[in-house]
Amino acid sequence: KHSYNDWLPTLNFRYELTDDMDLRFAATRTLGRPDYSALAGSVSLLPPAVEGGTGSGSGGNPDLEPILSTNLDLTWEWYFAERALLSASVYYMDIDNYVSLGQEMRSIFTIDAQHPDGRFVDYLLTVPVGSSAEVKGFEIAWQQPFGEHWGILANYSYADGDTADGTPMLGTSEHTYNLGGYFETDNFSARIAYNYRSEFYSGLDRATAFWQNDVK
Repeated sequence: KHSYNDWLPTLNFRYELTDDMDLRFAATRTLGRPDYSALAGSVSLLPPAVEGGTGSGSGGNPDLEPILSTNLDLTWEWYFAERALLSASVYYMDIDNYVSLGQEMRSIFTIDAQHPDGRFVDYLLTVPVGSSAEVKGFEIAWQQPFGEHWGILANYSYADGDTADGTPMLGTSEHTYNLGGYFETDNFSARIAYNYRSEFYSGLDRATAFWQNDVK
């Protein structure tokens, strides 16, 4: 059982450069809880292949702290026509208690056919651990209507994320972009889109880092 108390201040600032152009700045402190799967106390074990060896497995960590992030955002917005937008932003996130994957050795009481009375066995477990991390990058977005009902949407994001030990952040792609078109009336809306994200770090498999290929 855990309880937490934190201050989460927020500052938002908007400066009107011209009638159709704005500059925005935001400084925020946010809190998020780890996934329930990361907090689960259960473990999945694979016994050692030879007597006296070390087993492997994975599990959760119920002692994980809430994830705290200090965020800075600076955005330029240009509303160059009705229902049209061109924007660019830079951002930075400083994250405490980021949930990363690590390994730890645990001695676990194990009962099997060869040892019906049980004995303690060493297991090298892959488990979620608290770490620190930072993410920095930029975003560009464009929305352009054509006529009364048609339009195009496009955006691109670059993210550079690293944890305190120098490993990449889980699930963080450096490059992400989306391109779409739409048709809208007062009573009907239809959209089609193409999405892309570059390869990203997926986790550990028997102490070896593995990645997922880009997704389209």
